[in-house]
Amino acid sequence: MTPQPWARTGPGAATDGKPKFDLERFDQAFFDKLRERVVAAGNRGIYVGVMFFDGWALHLSPAPNHIEGHPFHAANNANGISITSIVDHQVLPLDPRVQARQEAYIRKVIDSVHDLPNVLWEVANESSGGGRVDAGFAEALGQSGSPEWGDSTEWQYWVIEVVKRYEQEMGYTTHPIGMTMQFPAPEQTKVNDPVFASRADWISPGYDDEIFAGGGHPMMPGSPQSRWLEDPPVADGRKVVITDTDHFAPGRGDALWAWKSFLRGHHPILMDFGMIGGVNRLTRRRARQCPSMHWSPLATRWATRCGSPDRWSSSRWSPGGSQLDRVRTGEPGQGVSLSRVERGGRTVHRDVGRRHLRGRVVQRSRPRDRQGRRGAGRELKHNQLQRSVRRGRSCRVVPEEGRTLTVQ
Repeated sequence: MTPQPWARTGPGAATDGKPKFDLERFDQAFFDKLRERVVAAGNRGIYVGVMFFDGWALHLSPAPNHIEGHPFHAANNANGISITSIVDHQVLPLDPRVQARQEAYIRKVIDSVHDLPNVLWEVANESSGGGRVDAGFAEALGQSGSPEWGDSTEWQYWVIEVVKRYEQEMGYTTHPIGMTMQFPAPEQTKVNDPVFASRADWISPGYDDEIFAGGGHPMMPGSPQSRWLEDPPVADGRKVVITDTDHFAPGRGDALWAWKSFLRGHHPILMDFGMIGGVNRLTRRRARQCPSMHWSPLATRWATRCGSPDRWSSSRWSPGGSQLDRVRTGEPGQGVSLSRVERGGRTVHRDVGRRHLRGRVVQRSRPRDRQGRRGAGRELKHNQLQRSVRRGRSCRVVPEEGRTLTVQ
């Protein structure tokens, strides 16, 4: 990746064959690009989390490049700086030369974007928390035994203090700084204690359920899910909480989870696996191929994963009153899609999906007469319903006989 924060002037070549880094000189192109991206996001009303450091890549990405590819590795810089693991970079006490260069870098980042209103600082993502992993986990990363990754807590607290102090010294507008879940932690049920105890303004917690006290995690096949996904706790006001599915349910999360989190005082963000390989918008054809997914003519969004063995559910924002509407059936793997759900005279749900609608019965309202009264309406079959939707006519839900369909 180029540019990097430091200039590549040599002398000598780094492990990638390019000139070594000079850790005394910054590459201004990096900071110009950072500012350019933050400005562009702000123009679109987007807040940007500016992450000073990365923890995950230093101990949870495959060896040996997780360390040998870092500018602070001895083979990559011309300044005699040498780190051999995440311990040398994010666990106090550090080599004073390493810590001094980290502080200089933090100040440079702040100088570059301090005047932009859409900035959120973040110390690092998933740095080590003092726990250990088994040999099998380490082997999958190309490491041996049970590696010692240390506890980054005090170092992260130091970064937070550096940021707050420097903003104050320079008279800059302060921006919220965040601390996120650490991995691994010695006791998973206490994984969030360090973030709540920090001076961070916002935090991103991890799974801390008692069911994982003896080991395991929500990502294991057949594992129960974390409360942060299924039943998020109510925010207590100690911190601004950004609930990131990466920390308790990677690849999961739907509109219902987002609304539960938001209405309980959190700020939900989704780790969207669909964007890793590029955005693939859901089309009518894909909706037919995957009955558990929804295609909406108003907005392209997904409700559940394709082929979900669980019963289908969908949640939608209500333009009529910002309430959450949920439609579900009791049969596993079978979806019921509705052209519209009307509540209080306002449309709160609209979807078109042939596979969902086949065999279902709804009722279409007749137009009002001159006195403003509506007729009783009549039942519509699938093909009639499709025409009604295309013509923009509203339909009220009528459950099939012998089935339970609720709109809550």
